[in-house]
Amino acid sequence: MPSPFLRDLTSDTDLPTTFWQRLDKIARHILPTLFAFLTIIFLSSPLPIPGSTELLLAIIINTVFFWSLWRPSGMPVVNVFFIGLFMDLTESAPFGIHTFTLLLIYGVIEYCRFYLMRVHFFIVWGMLSLIGLSTALLQWFLTCLFRFYFFNPLPALFEACLCIGIYPLFSMVCSRILYFLDKRKLQ
Repeated sequence: MPSPFLRDLTSDTDLPTTFWQRLDKIARHILPTLFAFLTIIFLSSPLPIPGSTELLLAIIINTVFFWSLWRPSGMPVVNVFFIGLFMDLTESAPFGIHTFTLLLIYGVIEYCRFYLMRVHFFIVWGMLSLIGLSTALLQWFLTCLFRFYFFNPLPALFEACLCIGIYPLFSMVCSRILYFLDKRKLQ
């Protein structure tokens, strides 16, 4: 039982938050998930974008990887589950494959997070390369298994190369967004 003589100092020092501060905090935490959902909607729509299916998976893998690594509060496991579920509903792959692979990516990043935060960018990029390649091959294998048909693995390899190739630019843009969000949080 706490001593009645010790006062709780946090209640005296916390400033009351306004509606706009709470809204700003919620927006900062929901931004990565909102970006992922808008990307799925845009790239799943019937627009004449060549390779939109491969680009969609590459962007979503990069989104889950980056935000799970650098701001896990913006990409919790529940959001990753719903992103995968939404991808399963909009894509033609067997149901559950995207959800399973995105949750697997999240689990790997959670396991390696503290190591990856301290190493050089090229090692993080190498880890994404392994994750992107293994995810594309796992999705290809599971699709072949569920459809009882041997599909050509070249689209899966193209998907992996696209995922690996766009990460530096994606990381740079998301790092700037993360810097801006953290700078706004300090003010």
